[in-house]
Amino acid sequence: MDELKRREISVNAARNAYKLVSKYLTPTKLEHQNQLSNKFGFDVFLKYENHNLTNSFKIRGGLNAVFHVKECGYKGVVTFSTGNHGLSIATAAQMLGLKAKIVLPIGSNQSKILKIIATGAEVIEAGSTFDESAVAVQEIMNKDGFYFVHPANEPELINGVATEFLEVLIQQPDIDVVILPIGGGSELAAAVTVFKSLKPEVEIIQTGNFY
Repeated sequence: MDELKRREISVNAARNAYKLVSKYLTPTKLEHQNQLSNKFGFDVFLKYENHNLTNSFKIRGGLNAVFHVKECGYKGVVTFSTGNHGLSIATAAQMLGLKAKIVLPIGSNQSKILKIIATGAEVIEAGSTFDESAVAVQEIMNKDGFYFVHPANEPELINGVATEFLEVLIQQPDIDVVILPIGGGSELAAAVTVFKSLKPEVEIIQTGNFY
């Protein structure tokens, strides 16, 4: 297994990621929502990760993961995605000067494909499922020597996403509940890493996929 896949997921690694991510991204707002707070009877805050570059928290993980891939001497990165993860990796590769190839299932969202292409990354449409797309990823890894950035099971990606929750603790130190939608799981893993280490009394609630 590649050394990058064995990296530690930790608060210290997230703090290091924050130093990197902060060079490229500004903190997103954590805003009090009066209407929701009045409705539910407690203070509700929304974290505007959709105001990030690429309109998603995923760019945090993309930047940190691609930075470490470059440090390890790889020529480029490859991943599979339905859009948001692929766009984050393609954008991070553009910003950090690496080549990127993004494999998407045939019939993926065309607007996201165009955004990925705009970064200079190569888009490859292959298969109708992630399992079928993964075959194309393996071929690129073997042929081009690119590093495969897994959409969720990627330590430095999770450490990068964890910077979102380091920001939350700076912006609202007395937070006691976090509600997260569940997709691939990188955001949940990042939240657990931060809160269970720095403020273990915080309750983390999983919801259905909002994406």
